[in-house]
Amino acid sequence: MESLFAEMGQKPYRVKQTLEWIYQQRVDEIGQMTNLPADLRQQLAETYHLNNLEHIETKGASDTTRKFHFRLHDGR
Repeated sequence: MESLFAEMGQKPYRVKQTLEWIYQQRVDEIGQMTNLPADLRQQLAETYHLNNLEHIETKGASDTTRKFHFRLHDGR
């Protein structure tokens, strides 16, 4: 990701900001990343999109093993 942002002319700290939005703030859209410059958000939105998993069910066993069933954005 660092090399991708460098190719786009972005400073290295923009990678950390972007990852924080995705993994800590859990945004649904790139446009919600308000501390990123508008031109960077536009570049990212033209190429990438964020897909959230939809939790369908959780199955468990008596030994605390858990199986999670998720649905992707395309219905799979």
